[in-house]
Amino acid sequence: MATETTFKDQLMNTCTNILWRIIDIIAENFPIFASRYYEKIIGDEYQREYHQFNISADDSVLHIGCGTYPLTEIILRSSCNPKKIKGIDNRKKATAIAKKYILTQKKNQRIIIDYGDGTQYDLKGYSTIIISSCATPKTPILKHLINNASPQTKIILREVESSAPAIQSFLQRQTNISIKDSLMHHPFPFVKPFGWISYLLIKD
Repeated sequence: MATETTFKDQLMNTCTNILWRIIDIIAENFPIFASRYYEKIIGDEYQREYHQFNISADDSVLHIGCGTYPLTEIILRSSCNPKKIKGIDNRKKATAIAKKYILTQKKNQRIIIDYGDGTQYDLKGYSTIIISSCATPKTPILKHLINNASPQTKIILREVESSAPAIQSFLQRQTNISIKDSLMHHPFPFVKPFGWISYLLIKD
């Protein structure tokens, strides 16, 4: 039986996504905050994820929902150094800001930021695809990946904790994707019930 997303779940999801956007804005405008909190505290959580899910220098990574401050890409480059990293977002203003930031960081210039719709973006050539918890619309994005990603593609899905039961129910109904692992995150200020779960999915 499908697990329905309740109004409370939707409200929690919205509040969490607003919190992410606020933190992005602060990081864009205050470098000390970005380096001492965002890249350290949240970056440590992303490093845990990359380590547990075995992202390596051999991977080509597509990140759906990079936002205005491309922390996923920055931590990927510094920790795993995949051979290819591309972040996309379906908000043109967000990608413009992210591109501008990357251009100011010489060590991150190999990162590519692109405007793109995760429900139809070309997936060819990517061994790993990361979906941010803020990426929308989530189910159509997942359907696109399930239908069009190459077999054995590694998909890392980050989902707000309150919405996890519904998205997990959706995934369990799919016949050509498997949940292989998961990891819970609760760094400040994302304490319960505002944390997120990272799922490792494998396209069959």
